[in-house]
Amino acid sequence: MLADGCSDGYYADYSIRQCVLECNNSLYIYKDDTTMQCVDQCPFGTFGDYSNMTIKKCRIDCPADWYQDNSTWTCVTRCPIYPSYYADLHLGKCLDRCRI
Repeated sequence: MLADGCSDGYYADYSIRQCVLECNNSLYIYKDDTTMQCVDQCPFGTFGDYSNMTIKKCRIDCPADWYQDNSTWTCVTRCPIYPSYYADLHLGKCLDRCRI
């Protein structure tokens, strides 16, 4: 059934080869609403959001007060110090240098 896709509202979890309503509650497993799969890395251009620990999903934009971290493709509350990134409050992104 996974090869043909899951029923509406279900996600393909290839680690257990089942269609599930909720993905594994591991910190690094996200719901991808585009592919309807449980993924350990969000697709390019999306960020793994774990701000709500019970609903981890891939998002285009991070929630308020969270930043898009391009080094990990996740939403973070603080930008990483290695590599050295700066939090841009207006863009909601971690940047390698401050904008002028």
